[in-house]
Amino acid sequence: MLAIGFQSCTWLEQEKKPAITNQFRDTLQTNADSNLYLFPRNFFLVSFDFNPIMKKMSRSDQEEFMHNTLIPGYTFIDSLRQSGIPIFGGVYAVQKGCAFIIQAENNEALHNMLKECPLNPISKITITPLISFGQHLFELKNKMESLRPKTETENPGEGTGK
Repeated sequence: MLAIGFQSCTWLEQEKKPAITNQFRDTLQTNADSNLYLFPRNFFLVSFDFNPIMKKMSRSDQEEFMHNTLIPGYTFIDSLRQSGIPIFGGVYAVQKGCAFIIQAENNEALHNMLKECPLNPISKITITPLISFGQHLFELKNKMESLRPKTETENPGEGTGK
């Protein structure tokens, strides 16, 4: 009888977690950042800023700019993602431009991927090489090990004059 009373208490129910939407499920489950250092990958943060150019345009010029440059530019970036190159990012919420993280073998390969992007002529482009948090943590742990003083058991005979 007591068990029935506890089953009806709402404070004993397990907390319901919100479901991960299908849009993010693969990203969250397969791209665990701490595992990235195990694979040789080069990631780059690419940002296109075209805020200054948009401020100087009339309404009709902006419409033409969106039709002839923005839509083809964003379509180009999206086509990279669809071709299997890991790419994550989006359009800036406050200013005019976009940023994304892309994978490339090296700087030259990245340049070749982006050289035909319609956003190039009208953007201030910034490219920043990245390493994952996992890789950086791995390197920090190794650095800490190398800085740690060695104990007598690790270096037998040191300090004894022999």
